[in-house]
Amino acid sequence: MLKVVIIDDEYYFRQSLKTIIPWDDLDLDFCGEANNGEDALELIQKTQPDLALVDINMPIIDGIKLTSILKEKGIQTKIIIITGYGEFEYAQKAIKLGVTNYLLKPIVKEELLSTITIIRDRILLEKKNTDNIAQILQNRFLISLIKGNLSDKYDDVLQYAQSIKLNLSSGVFQVILLDVNYKDNIEKEISEIFIHNTDGLIPFFVVIDDNDLSVLILQIPDVKQFNNKYLKHSVALVINDFKEKHNCLVSGGLGRLYSGPYGISLSYNEAIIALKMRMIMGNQSVTLYEEDNESKLNRNLFGLEVKQNLFRELRIKNEIDVKFLIKDLFARLKEQKSGEKIIKIYTYNLLLCAIEFCNEFEQLKDEIEKINDSFIQIEEIKVIEDMEEFTLNIFLAIMNSLSDLNDRMNNNLIYKMKAYILENVFDSLFNIQMISDHFSMNYHYTCSLYKNETGQTINDFITEIRMMKAKEYLKQEDQNVSTVAFLCGYRDQYYFSRVFKKYFGLPPSKMK
Repeated sequence: MLKVVIIDDEYYFRQSLKTIIPWDDLDLDFCGEANNGEDALELIQKTQPDLALVDINMPIIDGIKLTSILKEKGIQTKIIIITGYGEFEYAQKAIKLGVTNYLLKPIVKEELLSTITIIRDRILLEKKNTDNIAQILQNRFLISLIKGNLSDKYDDVLQYAQSIKLNLSSGVFQVILLDVNYKDNIEKEISEIFIHNTDGLIPFFVVIDDNDLSVLILQIPDVKQFNNKYLKHSVALVINDFKEKHNCLVSGGLGRLYSGPYGISLSYNEAIIALKMRMIMGNQSVTLYEEDNESKLNRNLFGLEVKQNLFRELRIKNEIDVKFLIKDLFARLKEQKSGEKIIKIYTYNLLLCAIEFCNEFEQLKDEIEKINDSFIQIEEIKVIEDMEEFTLNIFLAIMNSLSDLNDRMNNNLIYKMKAYILENVFDSLFNIQMISDHFSMNYHYTCSLYKNETGQTINDFITEIRMMKAKEYLKQEDQNVSTVAFLCGYRDQYYFSRVFKKYFGLPPSKMK
């Protein structure tokens, strides 16, 4: 229901309006009244109504002034001004301030109800459009979270999430992946079933990832109450309910708990491994990523450093060291006399790293599809030497594709990047992330590629262009520093002056 307030200094007129408006029939909720502008401002700030019926002539703060204050405060309440014939020009001024409509006294019931109905429908449409946009932005943001593609500061991420109606500042996060052989309206159904089986006590979000897997991002308020045992049982219930309803195949994988939204991508990758481990561990409907028993991974064998080294050698197409890193891992697995299950788990981890690397390049999407297909082939391999060769061939194929890609692109890619920078550099919102997004590349790879190919950082190139343009402007007559700063892409005049002095050795005011 939409909330409505009535603001008028005449008591009997307020009572009359409350009587003639069929609140329930119009799906409206009367949430307060006031007899002057000052009280009205307090009422509106407190109740945040969707619509206010406001008399133009009131004590303390009149209807025009009230409308202006609400606009300054960014309050989105729609206003219907109520005025007399002698105040018609006054009412027109209110329209310019953003008043939605006005009604003349004495009020005609049919006109009142017609006006309210039209505005109500407009508000409902706006809310629907806003919700749809927010949902799209939420899905994009959550996909970026699970993929680990956010390079912003932690506080900035939380602030942006809040702006699209996602509160990620509390609780711990855990990802559940569901592989469902049924795709019709799946997000809504999974949400309803999960709420039913957890009594609605765990906040969560649902998105569909690039592999058509249903991703539940849990925001767990109490780890002791909602532990892994509880969640594994709850997911099993969800899977059973879905199977019974649609007679389809469903399996699930759970990642571990992490604090903060940046941990979501870690839990997501673990959930993928857990889901793939189902093929190894048997026909369990739910598999939990854990570090005990046979699923325990030796982090000395395959830690973050190994992954970073592998990525670095792939980027510079160092085939010798890529082979060494992979062969060394399998050699140590042999030394530890690892069983078939453990070897396959490590292979899964390597393939997930390969997918993560390919995700940095839009042009390597075909390789990702090939890697996803290879997960099935792993099940047929029984000998560790064959597993090593299989894994190595995947990485060599990625490197070959990357070499072909670089041979085709690198010579003119830098030219295209420079052209894009020159086209946008004087926009004050322009940054390196925009370049990365435009060329579908990882932020850090964009910086390193440009530096390796030109010997200059992107920031230095941007500063050079802006400073030369600033010098050109400042040599013209009647150009003040603040205007030049704005024209050259700087929002802060004082920051511009510091950069200018560092670049030229003298302040902008001396450049003539």
